[in-house]
Amino acid sequence: MVKVSVLIPIYNSASFIKETIKSVLNQSHRNIELLLIDDGSIDSSPFICKEFQDKDSRVQVISKQNSGVSDTRNVGLSLATGKYIMFLDSDDYWYDETFLERFVAVAEENSLDILRGEYKAVDIDGNDLFVKEIDASKRKCQNVILESAAFLDNILQREFFLPLCLIRREVIDDIRFNINRVFLEDIEFFIQLLLKPLRCF
Repeated sequence: MVKVSVLIPIYNSASFIKETIKSVLNQSHRNIELLLIDDGSIDSSPFICKEFQDKDSRVQVISKQNSGVSDTRNVGLSLATGKYIMFLDSDDYWYDETFLERFVAVAEENSLDILRGEYKAVDIDGNDLFVKEIDASKRKCQNVILESAAFLDNILQREFFLPLCLIRREVIDDIRFNINRVFLEDIEFFIQLLLKPLRCF
């Protein structure tokens, strides 16, 4: 079974990190390497993560001094060993336990480098805030293998949300997040990645 490395940067996330971690560990796809990179939290986040590590060998907790989300994700990339990478933020979760299994199957069957899903926004109690409408230009490109430029233009459409993408680790290679960016760090990472001739879906 193909290994997937799931990278979660954590900073003072005690109120929601349990839900995030459980959603990953409860996936039907079992070959997961869950890297929880704590960015110098001063709440109980590190203790919560350690409890999961003690119970599940797939969980690895990395503690570091606070340096921001970009550097924290870079630490995760340097440690990841899976064929595929998925990034999650500490307040994201997967609400379908077969999600990762289905994603990996599509990526493997089509030799994909990047596979992107969609999302819905919820409040802290899990109530729907909104489900994004998929516009016509994106819908026509669904279930179609695209080259990098077409994926950037038709699928991302200014939504550079890393947690929506399964990415083959080999194509990331030495690309890293710019630690000098304090927001929208996803954009620069994606653009560097999509300069390569990739198979995207």
